[in-house]
Amino acid sequence: MDLIMGSFADIHVPHMDEAALDLYEEVLHTPDPDVYDWISGQKPVPANMINPVLEILIRHDYASHSPARKR
Repeated sequence: MDLIMGSFADIHVPHMDEAALDLYEEVLHTPDPDVYDWISGQKPVPANMINPVLEILIRHDYASHSPARKR
């Protein structure tokens, strides 16, 4: 999860406003297994957890931004 969240943060956090950062913080406080299940498509995101930042995270292409691809 650290690699996924880290590559997402490297790309998106510098451009987030305060409201988006608050939403991102909510995602960070969610248990990793839940977030992983959502971003991997193994489980649907509960309606009360959907927010614009989580939607961007779900669409984030980790493989294109992984540290191994930058070598």
